[in-house]
Amino acid sequence: VGHSGGGVIAPAAAAADPDIAAVVSLAGNVGDGLPYVRKGIYRQMMKMVAGGRDALVGPAADAAIIALQARADNRDVETISRLRADAVDRFEAAGFPRPQAEQALAMIDVPEAWKGSRFRSASDLKTLHIPVLAIYGTNDMVVDDAPAARAALASNRRARVVMLDGLGHSFQEGAVTGTPDETSKLGPYLGSPRLVAVVGEWLRDTLSSQGGKTNGQVR
Repeated sequence: VGHSGGGVIAPAAAAADPDIAAVVSLAGNVGDGLPYVRKGIYRQMMKMVAGGRDALVGPAADAAIIALQARADNRDVETISRLRADAVDRFEAAGFPRPQAEQALAMIDVPEAWKGSRFRSASDLKTLHIPVLAIYGTNDMVVDDAPAARAALASNRRARVVMLDGLGHSFQEGAVTGTPDETSKLGPYLGSPRLVAVVGEWLRDTLSSQGGKTNGQVR
């Protein structure tokens, strides 16, 4: 069972370990490589910039990905500095004030993102033939990958993708905006009774139906 980034780790673990019997992904990211990272950057920028325009936000997201690729390729410091400066300029052109543009790039240009070229959650999901439950909230402002999950799991007859109305990224009841700053004002993290019921019933039915057919495990 994995949530958000953990929803990437769970399919990867299952793809590598035949003893895992089922996977539950909660608001899991679905995509491959830096193109997926670019999609996330673009989506967030369009939300953050008032009147965001593709003609300006698109090149800014592209510039950020070029800088990340340079990191992944271990390019020299001078090249990376030049690419970072270009990305900041593009962010500013897209509508960010200069200080916010620099801060936004600093949040993107981190070691975890440098490894984005190794991101393979869509491919991992496609390889799975075990039961998979992928759940998303309709108010999730962070991850919007239910369509990608459906596509990746299309050939798996034991997979199910569920949308829960009104829930945000943290699956808390009472979400209105779905933004991260709302989380602290709501109930328990991953505490929606609807989420608990769907996951619990699915695990019960899935594992009981497998009975003695497998020695697999859920992690």
